[in-house]
Amino acid sequence: LTLNMIQLVKNDSLNGLVNLKQLSLAKNRIEDIECCVFDDLINLELLHLDYNKLRFLRRNIFSKMSNLKKLNLNENKLQSIKNY
Repeated sequence: LTLNMIQLVKNDSLNGLVNLKQLSLAKNRIEDIECCVFDDLINLELLHLDYNKLRFLRRNIFSKMSNLKKLNLNENKLQSIKNY
C-alpha cells in the first residue's frame, strides 16, 4: 500500500489479516491511525510507516503485535504518544 496517498487508517481497515507478515504503508500522507487498527495483525513481523505525516501515536497501538520485529517510523513528524 506504499504510495497511495492514504491519509487515515480506520479501525476496520485491516480486520481479519491474521496471517499477514509484512505491511508497508510508507510514502503516503497518513496523519492519523485510529485505535485498534493493528489488533488483528498478530503475526506481522515488519511494519513500514515511514515517510508519512504522523504527529502522534496512540498508546498501546502496537501492543497486540507480539511478533513484530521491525517498525519503521522514519521521516514523520512525531511529537507524542496519546493516552486515547
